[in-house]
Amino acid sequence: MSDTSLKFKKIPLILSHVKTYDILPDLLKNLHDAKTDIATKILATIACHASIKAGQELTLWQMEDVIKRWQTTKQPYTCPHGRPISKKISKKEVASYFLRVCD
Repeated sequence: MSDTSLKFKKIPLILSHVKTYDILPDLLKNLHDAKTDIATKILATIACHASIKAGQELTLWQMEDVIKRWQTTKQPYTCPHGRPISKKISKKEVASYFLRVCD
């Protein structure tokens, strides 16, 4: 193996469905950009790549499990990179969307 190659011997189970070449650029960028706390940046990248993606179909059980786990997290409003993962919508906004009047 040369100085410009990487060899993965093991990957975490949570990444078993992620193709290594999809996550590698983000991992390398985090290593290059990180001044401190490299481990946290790498874990955040792994978490994002292993997360449920928009449009991904889930069973009812899986959806309920996601909500239960989400309610017990330390940071329930953002992803590990700080992007929002939820939005509060008022009853009036929902009614307006469906062309209804809210009391």
